[in-house]
Amino acid sequence: MEETQGALPVLLQTAEKMIQRNEIQGVIEFLERLDEQQKIGISQDLIMQSGNFYQVYDFYKQGMLDEEKYFRQTARIRLALTDIVKDIPRKLELNARIKGLGAYQFDIPSNPAELEKIIGSKDNLLTISWLEKALTASKAVCRIVMANGAKGTGFLTKDGYLFTNNHVIGTPEAVKGARAEFNYEVGPDGNVRPLSTYELDATGFITSPVPELDFARVRLVDNPNNSYKQWGGLDIAPNSLPAVGDPVTIIQHPGGMDKRIALRANEVLQVTNQYVHYTTDTEGGSSGSPVFNNFWQVIALHHAGKAVNVNGQQRDANEGILFRDIFDFISKKGG
Repeated sequence: MEETQGALPVLLQTAEKMIQRNEIQGVIEFLERLDEQQKIGISQDLIMQSGNFYQVYDFYKQGMLDEEKYFRQTARIRLALTDIVKDIPRKLELNARIKGLGAYQFDIPSNPAELEKIIGSKDNLLTISWLEKALTASKAVCRIVMANGAKGTGFLTKDGYLFTNNHVIGTPEAVKGARAEFNYEVGPDGNVRPLSTYELDATGFITSPVPELDFARVRLVDNPNNSYKQWGGLDIAPNSLPAVGDPVTIIQHPGGMDKRIALRANEVLQVTNQYVHYTTDTEGGSSGSPVFNNFWQVIALHHAGKAVNVNGQQRDANEGILFRDIFDFISKKGG
């Protein structure tokens, strides 16, 4: 056992390299053997990821998943396995502490306040009103449907603009025939809620291409009998820059489906130039979604998923464009 522990850094590096080579089942089997030797306590996590992988692989082979979605799903599994590997030293240290304390008898504290504590370095307790604010913010997020049937996500601002990606709406001509659908959601009764649809107005259209800022700004054609103003508008905070480790939440229409929210594993990995990279889940169709900070202010525009270098290691991440840079571009264009 001591020999294995001394070789642990090499073993973990081997696992990480297998993940980078997309050897998913191989690394799972490798980690299962390591867990059996060291009693790390990761067997349930590995069973879950193995099940996820086989399900995704079967769906792909049966033609139920296209190639893009298959690679997106396997990228999530690789990210989960990377997190498992990175957590192994902490688990081993914790196991050693528990074994060292095994001979002691513990008394329940007489002070009830000592029975609970914040686990980890961050306080993840949120007020219920935080969820209420999430529901309010979600109203301004819409599904965008193009004339050719392609779908994306967009959102309304408090000054009446609709933002999405350039690769969703790239030109004033593309605005024609496109529509914004609000309230495309499934209610608690399992039924789709009534849809409100609006045409787009190319007047004042402004955009920046994918290699630069990948955004588009348009207005909606209002309907006096069903005004888009009922959906409210989001606050954009261009000067609120995220820090590494901050949580970011995305409300979206992944795959063109009904509205969803990504609440878990939402961590900023890095901020580089106009980009912010995060672990928040998205799918095709989520392009143009608002990226929120913890105060439900929009700080970035989601536009893509990619592999990034974080402290010398390759990580699968999603990428947003900071509104700091988008607003700077709009200002220079006189918009």
